[in-house]
This record gives sequence, C-alpha cells and structure tokens, in this order.
Amino acid sequence: MGRKKKEIKMKEPVRIREKRLNDGNVSLYLDMYYRGERRKEGRKLYLVPEVNAAARQQNENTRKLAEQIKAQRILDIQQRGLVNWEDVKKSKMTPSAWVEEYTAEECGLSPASMRSKRNAQARVEE
Repeated sequence: MGRKKKEIKMKEPVRIREKRLNDGNVSLYLDMYYRGERRKEGRKLYLVPEVNAAARQQNENTRKLAEQIKAQRILDIQQRGLVNWEDVKKSKMTPSAWVEEYTAEECGLSPASMRSKRNAQARVEE
C-alpha cells in the first residue's frame, strides 16, 4: 500500500472575518484575495452579545446577510476580478443621485455656496 494522496483544498476568494470591538460587539468584514491581490471591505455589520433571544435572532440575520454579500462578491470576482467596490457603486449612481449626495456634503462651505449647490441640484432635477 502506497502513501495516501493529498487532498486538494479549494481556497475561497472571499472570507468573512470578525474583529472584536471595545464595546463588546463584533464587527464583520470581508477579506477578499484574488490573483495575489488582497482587499478588505468593511460592511458595517455588527454582532451584539447574545444575552436574549432577540439578540440571537439579530445576530443570525446579520450572519445571513454577510453570507449573501459574500456570495455576491464571489460572483463579481469571477466576472470582473477584484475591483474597488466604492468606484463601482459610484459608477452605477444616477446623475440626480450624485448631485443629491454632492449637495448633502457641507465641508464648511458658506451659506451662499450651499445655496449654489441646491440651485444646481434643482436644475439637474428639472
């Protein structure tokens, strides 16, 4: 009898990772690795300490959502490779949505400048 053959493990291109926070919650983020390039994507998903049934249910729903996002990212990586998702989101944004986001940013501007932003938004919406 010869040596046992090694099992080939398939590596996942996207993994859900956890990071413990100071307030006792756990933050979930995606760790993506494809063709030598690694990206981390924070999803603002948090697990709370399980002290009752409601907290357990909330954590279960959060994990399901993270798994759905992970599956979508795997499909996206297979189709387009590893990309900057923030740029993709912005590229799918409509002009009126972009102007609305632009108008919402104050950045310490004067009231006159903010008024100009609102006027530009009104013209785009027309």
